[in-house]
Formats: sequence, C-alpha cells, structure tokens
Amino acid sequence: MCAECHSTGVRKNYDPANDRFTTMWAEISVGCETCHGQGSRHAAWARERQSWWPSGQSEDPDKGLLVRFDERRERVWPMDPQTGNASPAFSQPTLRKEVETCGLCHARRSTLSEDWVPGRWLSDTHRVAPLRKWSEQC
Repeated sequence: MCAECHSTGVRKNYDPANDRFTTMWAEISVGCETCHGQGSRHAAWARERQSWWPSGQSEDPDKGLLVRFDERRERVWPMDPQTGNASPAFSQPTLRKEVETCGLCHARRSTLSEDWVPGRWLSDTHRVAPLRKWSEQC
C-alpha cells in the first residue's frame, strides 16, 4: 500500500483468477511524472525549442506538462500574528487543481481504479472520504 504514494507509475495488476499481484512501477521514488504526467510531451517541447529559456522567457506556457503548479508564483503569503504561520491566499480554481492532483496521496481515499492520470478528477478513480470532526468518526 505504501508504494502507491511513495513510487511513480505504480500498477498493482491484480489477477483475481489467480489471486495474485504483478506489481510494476516506473520509479521507486516520487518523480516528476507522479504529479505532472508523462514527461514525453515536455521532452518534445524542449527538443523543438532547442533551449529551455529562449530570450529569458518560455515561448510556450504549457511546456508540455499535463499539470502545472504555477499558482503560488507572485502570491502573497500573509502571516497570522497569533500562530506565526504564513499561508497563501488561494482562489477556488487554484485549490481544485491541487486537491485533484495532491489528493492522490494526501487525502483519505480508497482506490476504485488504477486508471487515474494527472489532470483528471480524483473522484473518477478513487472514493474520497470527506473531512469530519473527530467526534463523528468514533
């Protein structure tokens, strides 16, 4: 169960007829493709441009990634004077992308299908448990 979050491209490949798993993975650690999708589009983008940063800026804002995490760029992180913690001011669309991507590992969920890919709704392939007060869980 740990490999689902601590590795990249894990497929359990359960065979119910033989009651066996043929588990496979792409990397035995959390790699870029875990959150951003397969790197082949990004590699093609880089090959086409022959440079990572033409004229100091990217010509293509997509760069071939399925999920971009640019939401925190130029965000104000106000400090809470009572706790001393800083947290970014997010908008709802920003949170939705992070919930759907990060929730694969950072949510209480159970797997319905191994077909999730970055950029898809997590609830298409997982049963996500809503947050509840501690007293409701007992």
